[in-house]
Amino acid sequence: MNTPTTTDQELLTVAEAASRLGVSVRTVQRRVASGQLASEPGPNGSVMVRLESRQVSADAAPAVVVRDALSAALTRYGASLDALDRSKTRWTAAACVAVGVAGVTATVAAALSLGFAERVRSLDATTEQLGTAQTALIDAERRISDLRVSTTQADNLTAALRERLRQVTAERDQLEADVQLVTAERDQLVCELDAADADLAWSSLLSAPVRQLSLDTRDR
Repeated sequence: MNTPTTTDQELLTVAEAASRLGVSVRTVQRRVASGQLASEPGPNGSVMVRLESRQVSADAAPAVVVRDALSAALTRYGASLDALDRSKTRWTAAACVAVGVAGVTATVAAALSLGFAERVRSLDATTEQLGTAQTALIDAERRISDLRVSTTQADNLTAALRERLRQVTAERDQLEADVQLVTAERDQLVCELDAADADLAWSSLLSAPVRQLSLDTRDR
């Protein structure tokens, strides 16, 4: 059974809950019916599922945690990139002012250029890290999608096995009925054979005196 992890509650449609949990719509409906998931009536006769804001199934949780962590890293890298862009602008403006200001020494100009170059290299490194994080995020989302497909296939296989079990049970019941019918016919034949044997024995008893009478008459 999947064990959820929780925080604040949300009210979702069945389809949204299935996507959140990484399972099929049918599985969510089954869990609502069994009481495993809280629900309440929705608009137009629909059913709304109450989930925690970060509730996911135990099967999907690792991939979702990876995805969330990568999303957070992506946000941090984006903020760092913006900060570096702003710093680059400030350094460029400072360099322009320095060039235009009389009395700026070559040492100060060199320091400004060196600081700008360092910032540019840092920006390039951060951009590369951002690309790596984006690739990892795409891979995590693909893994989540594969997990959902596997869960759907398992549900379909379970349904097929249940249908086959129902068919085999029906065939077994039919065979039991046929056996009962054949047994009844066999019992009827046995009764008829017993009756025939009784009639034959009775006929033998009746014919014996007649044969004896015929022999006596012939002897005389």
